[in-house]
Amino acid sequence: MKRNAAILFGLMVILLTGCASNVQTAETNTESAEIAENTTELTTSLTDFEGELSNGENAVYGKYKIEPGTVDTDAILSTLFADQLELLQNVQMNTVEADGGKSTEYSVKDGDVTHRWFAGSGDLLYSNDREIISADRETAMETAEKFVDALGWELSEKPAIVANGNTYRFIYPFLYQNVELMGNIYVDLAPGNDEAPLIEGAYVMIDVGGNGINGIQVNAMPQITETLESYNPSADFIGEEQAEEITKEYWQTFHRDTDFIVEFDSVEIKIIYMPFRETDESLSLLPVYEVVTEGDILTEDNRMLVLIDAVTGYVYGQSFAE
Repeated sequence: MKRNAAILFGLMVILLTGCASNVQTAETNTESAEIAENTTELTTSLTDFEGELSNGENAVYGKYKIEPGTVDTDAILSTLFADQLELLQNVQMNTVEADGGKSTEYSVKDGDVTHRWFAGSGDLLYSNDREIISADRETAMETAEKFVDALGWELSEKPAIVANGNTYRFIYPFLYQNVELMGNIYVDLAPGNDEAPLIEGAYVMIDVGGNGINGIQVNAMPQITETLESYNPSADFIGEEQAEEITKEYWQTFHRDTDFIVEFDSVEIKIIYMPFRETDESLSLLPVYEVVTEGDILTEDNRMLVLIDAVTGYVYGQSFAE
C-alpha cells in the first residue's frame, strides 16, 4: 500500500514542495553514523530531554519492539471537514491502478472542488483540486496548528517548515515519551530491491495555502509492544562529539581519492527514534542521532543529514536536509 499510495499521491496532485526526503544507504567505514534534522529549533543537549523514564532506574531511552501503526481516518476527516460534515455522507469510492497495484480512492465534491484521499491501515494521503493561493507564514501556521491540535495526537510542537513561495508545508513528527520519531524521510535498507519494504518515518504533513489546507499525508505512529533494551544515554550512547566526528568521516569517504577536506559551517544534533526492520517479521524502534550539517560536503555548500545509531555509531544513510 505504501509504495503504491505514495506514487498515486504524487500523480494526483502537485503539492507545495517536492516529495519526501530520501535516506539512501551508502558505503561507510566501520564506525560511521548518520542523523537527520527536520525541525527549525533543535535540542542539542541531553540535559534538555523532558521525556518520561523508560524501564530501568536511570534509563531515559529504549529499544522497542513495534508493530505497524494504524491511522484514525475518521478523526482526520471529521477534523478536516468539521464545518461540512454533511459532505462525508456523499463519499464515492473508485479503484485506481498504479505501479502494478490497485488502491481505493475516496472522493467527495464540494461545488467545483473535489477532495480525494487514499487510506491504508498505516497511512492516509489527501489532496484537493482547489486553486492554490498565497498565504502569509503566520496565518498558514495557525491553520496547521489548529488542525493538529484538534486531532489531539502526540506530535512535535516544532514542525519542519518548508516554504514554496507564499505557501507552506508543515511536518509534525510523532513523539514517544517526548522524543521525536523519524519524520518525513525513509530508509532503504535494500537498495535495488523494489520488493523490499521501506523503513518510513511517522509524521503528519500538511500543505497550506491562503484558502486553507490543500494536502495532508499521515504516516502512523507505530504501536510499541515490548521494551527490548533500556539505555542510560550518558553511559550507553556514543555522544554528540563522536557523532559529529563519525559524520565528518562519513562524508569524507565520498572524497577518498581527492585532496578535498570536508568542513562544516554548522552542526545540529539531536536524538530521535528510527523504525528499523530486524527481519521480515520483526520491527523495532531505535534511538539514533540526527545530525544535520551545513558547509562544503559534496561539491558545493549543502545542508545534509545522516542518521547514526546512538549505541553503535553505525550510519544508516544520508539525504539532503530540509
